[in-house]
Amino acid sequence: MVYRYVNHLQTEKKKTVPYPRIPRPLEDPRRAPRTCPPAQKAPRTPFSVRYMAAMRVVRMNADLFPRVLRRGAIKSPSFSLHCLPLSPGEKSRIAVVVSKRVARTAVGRNALKRRSRELLKGALSRGSVPYALILRLAPTAASRTRRELRTELEKLLSSSGIAKMASVR
Repeated sequence: MVYRYVNHLQTEKKKTVPYPRIPRPLEDPRRAPRTCPPAQKAPRTPFSVRYMAAMRVVRMNADLFPRVLRRGAIKSPSFSLHCLPLSPGEKSRIAVVVSKRVARTAVGRNALKRRSRELLKGALSRGSVPYALILRLAPTAASRTRRELRTELEKLLSSSGIAKMASVR
């Protein structure tokens, strides 16, 4: 059998040439060489230290939910807060309840839940005693800004003795 096209056979070894448009990694031949040393990054804190406070708060399980609801609620114009202190070895647990009266669409309800959950996690991470909290939003919460929600929630948590008042950013 005779091959008419023998291009597939390697007659001589080709030199491996890097891609012509990128001669060396992260270097442009048209640009002048760097005269100053590269900027040094500041030392970073370890992952476990940066996120330790946020990892102490988890969502509430179904067994704990009715026990917390049986306790009385602390109310403000936009929130209703049910709380139950937990034993020191446990993690804080939170639940946020937003009804259809507060926001008609699921997108609006989920946005309010995310905001409220973030504010609660920040407040609970500063405290030393773990709590089980259920935060119920009133219809007035949908029209409030994030800053107004934060100040109102911090006042509610400080009046109940759960967390200390933080400065408003």
